[in-house]
Amino acid sequence: MSNKAQRIFYLRLQHGISRGIAPSFPRVVIEISLAEDTFDNGANVFVSRQEDNMEKRQQTLSVDKAEALRDEIKALLSKLPPADGEWDIYQLDKGIFFGSEELQWSNMPQQGCNVRETGQASDTDKSHFAKAVEIIEKAANL
Repeated sequence: MSNKAQRIFYLRLQHGISRGIAPSFPRVVIEISLAEDTFDNGANVFVSRQEDNMEKRQQTLSVDKAEALRDEIKALLSKLPPADGEWDIYQLDKGIFFGSEELQWSNMPQQGCNVRETGQASDTDKSHFAKAVEIIEKAANL
């Protein structure tokens, strides 16, 4: 893949998407982006944690590692149903937004979501989603 536009991506993982009476509140937010304007320097990784008052910690992934991450996450997510915006169908209280030229995928609701005990995600889907979460957390050193 030689075209930079095809290589850029944005990824967000948020712990804390389920809500009850009150809106959801993120406990951890990981953002990883390989952008055209910073491409040569690698991907920016920002991690914010509630226990650190949501202050952002920044690190960088090499272009090769970022592209490998993008390809692995894209392969996993492209097999999964996105959430309908109201339910946490993967039942992990975690949401992923992934955007690239080839794929836009999200299970992150705007206002939080309810947990659905049964529904659209099979056990295989849940396993793939959990694997994507694990890969992203590892890339961000969580």
